[in-house]
Amino acid sequence: MLTPHTVDQLVDAITIVDGENVEESVRQDLWAHSFLQIAQMKDPDRREIFCFLVYCSFLLRIPIEQQQNIKNILTEMGLRFFADNEFWQPSIKFTDIHNVVDDIFRLFEKGMTKKQDIMTLRAKMVMLSEDESVQSGLDPVFGDFIKRPNLHPTSVLQQCILSLL
Repeated sequence: MLTPHTVDQLVDAITIVDGENVEESVRQDLWAHSFLQIAQMKDPDRREIFCFLVYCSFLLRIPIEQQQNIKNILTEMGLRFFADNEFWQPSIKFTDIHNVVDDIFRLFEKGMTKKQDIMTLRAKMVMLSEDESVQSGLDPVFGDFIKRPNLHPTSVLQQCILSLL
């Protein structure tokens, strides 16, 4: 079990399990689960940003040929992060300097009937994963987490074993 050095490494290491939701996949990963247990990650906005990154990581790992799987994840993302069809306000407060949020809402409204629409929506989601608000919302917290080895999963396991002795 290697120590992730960035949030991106952390989310990229989470195993995708077919039929499992994102939260369950995160719970199964020791590092991600430990990261979510720290006090700063109890904030619902930070947890949403983290889940958004996990979804984006999943999107990037699915081969382009698997259109239905990509579409399924995009649909989940739409329901979770882009559900406000009336005012087009995502659940995460993105900086959105490239103005992709409106494009994403338009694509969801249009429907994902064409391969081009699915791939465009995927690309825009991935672009949002690089948004300043996403990075600034998690990078400092993750940095603090990494600097505190007592919060790492191996330390927790070691503490449990030592407590039994």
